[in-house]
Amino acid sequence: MSAYKRGGYWYRSRREGGRVVTDYLGAGLFVELLAEDATMEAAEREQERQAERDRRKCEREVDRQIDQAGDELRLLVRACLLANGYHQHKGQWRRRRDDRNEGDRDNTDR
Repeated sequence: MSAYKRGGYWYRSRREGGRVVTDYLGAGLFVELLAEDATMEAAEREQERQAERDRRKCEREVDRQIDQAGDELRLLVRACLLANGYHQHKGQWRRRRDDRNEGDRDNTDR
């Protein structure tokens, strides 16, 4: 409830369909307490929304850092595989045939 005081009387505005409807709440201490309670609830809801926005922002930053680390790791793995004589064939890493044959010759002594 979002209440406000006008001329000593308390009112509340709300949307009903496409129109704004104003309700008369009354005057006196009880209505003032209701209005104060409503104001505190609205402030709490805003704090919760801000906390949720902050949490989402933090999660996005962590996701960005993870993505960046993954990109760097993929680049490092690719460089290591290429340096060790591997190549990509249809998305799979394979050892070059020339290197494979040299390795087979080493195994003939067994």
